[in-house]
Amino acid sequence: MVQHNVGCKDQSGGNIDLARTLTVSPLQADASGVTLSIEAQETFEEDIARQTDTGCKLPPQPRQVSASHPGLKVEPGQWTSWTIVDKNPNLVYRVRAGLTSGAS
Repeated sequence: MVQHNVGCKDQSGGNIDLARTLTVSPLQADASGVTLSIEAQETFEEDIARQTDTGCKLPPQPRQVSASHPGLKVEPGQWTSWTIVDKNPNLVYRVRAGLTSGAS
């Protein structure tokens, strides 16, 4: 939860609940890598300061983004990037996955 000073008296208000929800599901895994299905939902603030006609501060507006990747291939020991938003702000997920040997 983020709170901003707003209005002409610069008082607390304008709460925004910033949230991130990720669902990652492995689809396939072998020696060549792991394939993941990813569902992402983000809530963040716009980066533009807004004002009323009389110059009083307004709170930033929340921005919601949802994205889905049906099969992100991750090579063993390597980082893979998935860009959700390319500017204002730049939102990139970096993913790394691998296999471990099972218990004997």
